[in-house]
Amino acid sequence: MKVKYGFLAFFVICALLFSSCDAFLDWGNEDNNKENQDNGNSAEDKLMFDRINALVDDEYYDRSPFNVNAPDEGNFISTGISVGVFKDGRFFFFNRGYNESEQRTADNRTPVTENSVFEIASLTKPYTGALLAYLSETVNLSTGDFYVRLDDQISLYFEIKPYGATNIVPTLVQLATHSSGFPDWPSNNSGRNYTLELMQSELENIIYEYEPGSQSVYSNFGVNVLGTILTKAYYGDDFPAKTFEDLLQELICNPLGFRSTTTSPQLFPDIMSNKALAHTFNGEPRTFGTWSSFLAPASAINSTSREIIKFLAMMIGEYVPEGITEFQKKAGKSFEQKFRLRDNGSLYMGLTWNIQPNRNVPSGTISPYANNIDRLGGAFIELFPVFSNRGQRYGRIYHHGGSLANQYSTFFVVSPETNAAVVVLMNNGGHRSKAERLALRILERALNPR
Repeated sequence: MKVKYGFLAFFVICALLFSSCDAFLDWGNEDNNKENQDNGNSAEDKLMFDRINALVDDEYYDRSPFNVNAPDEGNFISTGISVGVFKDGRFFFFNRGYNESEQRTADNRTPVTENSVFEIASLTKPYTGALLAYLSETVNLSTGDFYVRLDDQISLYFEIKPYGATNIVPTLVQLATHSSGFPDWPSNNSGRNYTLELMQSELENIIYEYEPGSQSVYSNFGVNVLGTILTKAYYGDDFPAKTFEDLLQELICNPLGFRSTTTSPQLFPDIMSNKALAHTFNGEPRTFGTWSSFLAPASAINSTSREIIKFLAMMIGEYVPEGITEFQKKAGKSFEQKFRLRDNGSLYMGLTWNIQPNRNVPSGTISPYANNIDRLGGAFIELFPVFSNRGQRYGRIYHHGGSLANQYSTFFVVSPETNAAVVVLMNNGGHRSKAERLALRILERALNPR
């Protein structure tokens, strides 16, 4: 009898330990009410879990072998990290740390989970790119024409000063590929108080940095103008009462059942209660800020690793709940190559996506961001085998990163050829390279090992 109860106690303890594991398994087809027969406990799954947990620990505890080479690292104080992984129809989550800083007592801190809400910074841009792709392929029944066309000039929607004596006016695709000639931010930027009138004034007096289409230099303002144009084109006379937030909710969030993805988190108490609060590089708390709706399309989305990884899986056609099918087919065109950033063909732009072919790129190559050129910022990808010739086994990848005013560090990457995606969210600013490195190492070393 004692032996029997001893075994029972052993199994109960094991079950409790497993239920509190940092890695959480979520079946990719749960919203379709289908049961996946694999219980997630295979030897292959355990090996993948172990690899990902080790990689997440490397970054969380600041013991990555690459840190010594990265100038923005050292004396890192981790607050929280949330990682979402998609692979072959399933979702996995790995979380470390807290929504609040260590300056709070342990009793007052809440652990980061896949439902913690982060400001995702420039990861917002691929959502805007997806909306552009969709609306450029969708007919407006009121006009009988597409809502927008990629080669539409901005002058179809706003008064704008053309470039130089040639009178060139940037197009929507140039806004999406950072090749419009626009500055990074408008000269009349007023943050949360930025208005449509200020945007119009900036366009009428725009100071171009280069001829549109001649090169690509990162421009948040360009993507904000793009998102505003998409909102105006879709809502017509209801614009500007209808905003980019409405467009995001109607075309992406509501069909996917998202409840924590928004550019206006301050309006939703449930979202704010799950907020992973902002911190500096050294773990100092930062004050929550809000964005003008006209500066939202480039960097204002708040979301969770759970909802972001489902967005990525949707984009590669691997997670398509009822109601999003048409959007997915058209939005996927945002992955199409639109602008070559390097003469050697090692980096391209889609509609806001960075595209890395991963074909015959020698180990030790510089960061794919480096030539684009001053403002893409970016990390130290040259250190990682993910950009070596071994990348041939998972083909072309699509990625984007974000870093918000020393408050949040974010990165995601998708590999359609291997049905894989990774998102990394950190509520510390100044660690974009850590988020980028972790996502890429998971993609190569855990999801596509030798």
